[in-house]
Amino acid sequence: MTKQTFSNGYTLLIGVGADLSVTVLDATAIRDILIDGDRAAYSLIQVTQ
Repeated sequence: MTKQTFSNGYTLLIGVGADLSVTVLDATAIRDILIDGDRAAYSLIQVTQ
């Protein structure tokens, strides 16, 4: 399978943390999907968490 990179966009993910620590885990999980070449194919420098 060919790995492709989505190069025309950026994303910002925010996990609130503190008393809602699960939101940090959610943001990390979404980041992992976005940088997966078989799914969304953002490059790591395009995703800020």
